[in-house]
Amino acid sequence: MSMAADSVAVASVPLLSLYDSGEVYAATTFRGLSRADDAYSGFSLCHYVGDETSHWQQCRDELASCLGISVDMVVVPRQTHSARVAVVDSVPVDSRDIDGVDAVVTTLRGVAVGVNTADCLPLLLCDEKAGVVCAVHAGWRGAVGGVVENAVDCMVRAGASAGEIHGFIAPHIGVCCFEVGDEVACRFHPEDVVHLAYKKPHVNLSAAVVRILVSKGVPKENITDIGECTRCRSDRYFSARSMGVASGRNFSFIIKKL
Repeated sequence: MSMAADSVAVASVPLLSLYDSGEVYAATTFRGLSRADDAYSGFSLCHYVGDETSHWQQCRDELASCLGISVDMVVVPRQTHSARVAVVDSVPVDSRDIDGVDAVVTTLRGVAVGVNTADCLPLLLCDEKAGVVCAVHAGWRGAVGGVVENAVDCMVRAGASAGEIHGFIAPHIGVCCFEVGDEVACRFHPEDVVHLAYKKPHVNLSAAVVRILVSKGVPKENITDIGECTRCRSDRYFSARSMGVASGRNFSFIIKKL
């Protein structure tokens, strides 16, 4: 599967395109025009991190317009670092159905399912043959807690085949910056933890997620990692480790085109 990682600004929406087959489109937003003294400045549509309602609503409206869909077709869960997966089979979605959810699966056309992150790993999955797409929020808690496995299982129940799933890992905190304590490092596979190069353990989240996907039957060659660190590039992406948790979020989404 080919991948395009092109930065574009469509209207006022700063997008990093991860994949576009003509049938399925996957992308992540980045900050765009922003001010260094304002942690919410830039493009952020997250509704539960302390941002002004008028700002995130405007950003959500702009993304919907960019995609040619109504704003209620942009599905934005309230994430809690859980392993819960929601299936969206009709829109508009009742907000209660995506509260406390960290992955969203759909087979509907014209519905953009996505996750908000500011260092955690955003994973976008699709089986184009089966017409199933999924967005996953995989921070370290979700990664060790089973959110990736649950997402793949949910996709399979919706008609996907693990061997046909393709995955796109959007920008997140890299192993270069993801310093953790021993109590976190011990929960990961030893090969996904780097000790010798740093004073404290560093976790390679993308390696951990790839390992999980492969264990679920997703071919490794079907997985693409954009390879940008949000903390290293906090000028471009929102990063909680750089800016604090009271800051904007990057929105990674996938949509079956109308």
